[in-house]
Amino acid sequence: MHPKVALTEGFGLWLDERTGGAARPMDPYGTSLRNTYRTIPWLQAVRQGSDIPQVTNRTRDQAVSDMKALANLVSGSRGQGNVALTLLGSLVLEAWESAGALGESDEHEIARCVMMIRLVMQYGEAADRDRYRIRYRNWLDLRRVQPAEYWWGDLRRMMLPCYLDWADSRGYNPFKTLLAATGGTFGADADWVEWERSEAAAGRDGLKRLFGEVNKHRLGGSRNFRRALEVICVSHTAPSRLPGVLEGWSLSA
Repeated sequence: MHPKVALTEGFGLWLDERTGGAARPMDPYGTSLRNTYRTIPWLQAVRQGSDIPQVTNRTRDQAVSDMKALANLVSGSRGQGNVALTLLGSLVLEAWESAGALGESDEHEIARCVMMIRLVMQYGEAADRDRYRIRYRNWLDLRRVQPAEYWWGDLRRMMLPCYLDWADSRGYNPFKTLLAATGGTFGADADWVEWERSEAAAGRDGLKRLFGEVNKHRLGGSRNFRRALEVICVSHTAPSRLPGVLEGWSLSA
């Protein structure tokens, strides 16, 4: 069933009430930071007492904000000249370096995310632990509907559930409505693209904003963070399956 057929009654009011942002996020990335790879030279520079290796002061300041948003890996500010690694930031960087997980490949990115998630849950601030715990629970809820790999096949299937799985003041939840109408499937990427480009969508500001927010994300980093969540889940629930899971992703154990 086409999603615009399933999401008719109530969806317009839901769009009007939505305030923006992902209601049920499953990764920590925004529009300026989309993977952990970018943070490696930043963290190393901070450890050495050097400035962030970015081109402008604006992007250097943004890098500091990104490392804080990721999991409070640094403290201080460039304006005061006191940017420093937190305990968690030091542990994360040391773990990445000790494991040799410093490359840009999917394999290294997933390994970095696994290590970071586990260290956040051990040494992170309470607010960061809560955020990471929520992301993990959101991921577990999603993979109960369809297998893990189903949810990162394309950008819209990966990101739209984070936005749609929210109930408005009337209790209307478009994600659950869609799943109920389709028997648990989310719709083909081509259907979502067609809806986004249709004249009907062009005349609905709320729908345009929704698609616009989703399109700001990128498939790679967010997919690998979800893969890291899946690695943690499988390693806890069925560790003997982990080599096969990684092989299915064309990664080594």
